[in-house]
Amino acid sequence: KALLNANPDLVFRMKFDGTILEEHTSDPDLLIENTEISTTEGNNMKDMVPPWLFSKWEKSRDAYLKTSKTQSYEYALNARKGLSFFEARVTGSGEDQFYVVIRDISSRKKAEQKLIASEERYRTLVESLPDITIRTDFDGYYLDYHIAQDRFIDQKIRDKFSNQQQLGKQLWSVLDQKNYISLLHRWRKIRDRSYQNQTVETFEYCLPSEVFWNMRIKVLPNKEVVMHIRDVSERPKMILEIQNNEKRFRQMVEKLPVPVSITRLDNHEILYVNPKGYEIYGMDPKASGFTGKKALDYYKDAEERLKLVDEIKKQGFVEPIEREFIRPDGTRFWGMHSAIKTEFEGFEANLATMVDTTELRQARGQLMERSRLAGLGQLSAGLAHELNTPLASMTLILENLNEAFPENLVQEFPQSTELIQSQLNRISEIVKQMLQFGREPIKKRITILDLRTVVQSVLILAEGTFKQQKIRFSKNLHRSPVRVRVSRWQMEHVLHNLLNNACYALRGMPVPEIQLKLEKRDGQAFLEVRDNGCGIAEHDLPKLKDPFFTTKPPGEGTGLGLSVCHGYLEEHGGELEISSPGPGKGASFCVVLPLGENTFPICFQQ
Repeated sequence: KALLNANPDLVFRMKFDGTILEEHTSDPDLLIENTEISTTEGNNMKDMVPPWLFSKWEKSRDAYLKTSKTQSYEYALNARKGLSFFEARVTGSGEDQFYVVIRDISSRKKAEQKLIASEERYRTLVESLPDITIRTDFDGYYLDYHIAQDRFIDQKIRDKFSNQQQLGKQLWSVLDQKNYISLLHRWRKIRDRSYQNQTVETFEYCLPSEVFWNMRIKVLPNKEVVMHIRDVSERPKMILEIQNNEKRFRQMVEKLPVPVSITRLDNHEILYVNPKGYEIYGMDPKASGFTGKKALDYYKDAEERLKLVDEIKKQGFVEPIEREFIRPDGTRFWGMHSAIKTEFEGFEANLATMVDTTELRQARGQLMERSRLAGLGQLSAGLAHELNTPLASMTLILENLNEAFPENLVQEFPQSTELIQSQLNRISEIVKQMLQFGREPIKKRITILDLRTVVQSVLILAEGTFKQQKIRFSKNLHRSPVRVRVSRWQMEHVLHNLLNNACYALRGMPVPEIQLKLEKRDGQAFLEVRDNGCGIAEHDLPKLKDPFFTTKPPGEGTGLGLSVCHGYLEEHGGELEISSPGPGKGASFCVVLPLGENTFPICFQQ
C-alpha cells in the first residue's frame, strides 16, 4: 500500500480478459478524460479504451505469457490534462492476473521530438553545404561524414566514400603512402593546437590532382574532431591570374614612353617609378633610387603636392597641370602632370603620369616672341599714322615761324615752341612704348601693379590701328586702382593679343566697335574686351585655348596666341573666359585675376 501511494504512475490489476480488479493513482490527471477512479473497478478495459489500445494490451499480455518477460508499449491518448504520451508495462501476477503500470512520458516525448527536429535541421544544413563535413576521433578515424556529391575530387575517390565505406578508417588513407603520411602529420599539429586552445584552426593543402582544399578544424572537449573541407581551387587560380595581370601591367607600364609613378597618399612614400620616370629625373633605373623616398622632395613647391593629395582624396583624380620639379642634382624642369586615385600593395595611392614640357615651354616662348614681332608689324601702319600727325604739326608750326619771323617773333615763338615740345613728347611716348613692347625681356618681374596702367600703355600702341580700321573704341576703367600680382610684360602681351584678335574679327564689319571694361568684385579683377565682330561658333569655343587651333585662314594665324595667354594667366592663378552668342554676333574675352591688395614680396622668375 505504501509503495503504491509513493508511485506517481497509474497502476491496474487486471484479469486475463481485461476486467479491472483494482486501480491506483496519486495523479487523477493520468486517467482517461471523463473517467473517475471509483468507476473503473469491476469494469472491463475493453469497454473503456479505444479498440486499438485494447489490442495493444492483448498483444503484450500474450507475449508475456509466452516469454515470462515484462512487455511494454507506447501510445498517445486524450487524458484529463489533454493529449498525452504514455508508456504501459505489462507483467504477470499469479496464474490469471496481470499488473499494468502506465507512466506519463509526455515531457520525454516532446524532448525527443525537439531533438529529432534539431537533428533533421542539422542534417539538412550539412547536406545542403557545398563542403565536405567530417567527424573523427582524436586519431583521425572516421566516425561520420557527409560529402557534397558535386564538389568532391573525382568519381573514383567518391565511390570509395559511398555507403559509409570509410567509417572506421583513417583520414587520407585512400591516398598513396607518401601523401597520406605527410597530410596526417600536418593535420595532427593543427588538431593539437585546436584542442589546447579550443579554437577553430585552418590549414590548406593540395592533392595530387591539383585540387586545393581549405580545412577548418575544431576539436571538442570529448576529443571528437569536426572538420569542414572546401574546394578552393579557384582562389589560387585567381591569385595566379592577378599576379600574371600585375606582371603584364608592369611590363606594359615599363615600356610606356612617358614617366609613371605610384605614391602613397598618407605619407607620400614613392612605391614605384617606371624607367622613363628615372630617365626624366636623370637617374639610373637599375639603381632603384626612388623607392621608399618622399615625393615631396621632388616638387619645387612641396605645398603643391599637399594640395594634389587633398584634391585626389576629394574627387579621385586631378586634371593635367604644369608643375615645376627638382632633380636629385638640383636642376629643375617642367612637366604636364596628372594623377588618379588607386590602390597599390594594400595602400591608398595615386598613379601619376607626366610629360616633360620644358622644351615645349621654350618653344612656346620663342613662338610668342615671333607673335610679338608680328604684332609690331601689325602696329607699324598705325604707328606711322600716329608719328606722321605730330611731325606734320611741327612742320606747319615751323612754316608759320618762318613767315612770322622776324615781325611777330616775340608773340609767336613761345606758343610755337610749346606746341613743338608737346608733339615731340607724344612721339617720344609712342617710340618708348614700342621699344618696351618689342624688347625681349631677360627677367619677367612679378610684382603688384595697377592694371589700369597696363591698359593705358597698350592703348597708346593700339590707337593707330583703331583709327586705321575706323573702329569705334570705348573704355570703362574702375575709378580706383585695380592691383594684381603679375608680370607686367606678360599682361601687356595678353591684352595686346586680345585687342589684335578683336581688330581681326572686325574686318569687313559696317560699324566696328570694341568695348574695354576693367572692374573688380569678390576679390577678383575682371578685364573684358568685347567686340561686335564675326563671332565664334559654339563647337569652336572649347577649342580656342588649345595649342595650334585657329579659326583664321591658313597663313594668317599660328593658333598659339590664346593658348599662350591662357598659360600666362594660369601661372598667376587666373583664367581666360571666352563667350560668344554665335557667328556674326561678336565675342567677349575676359581676363580674371585674383586681386593683390596685400603686400607680397617681390620675386623674379627666370
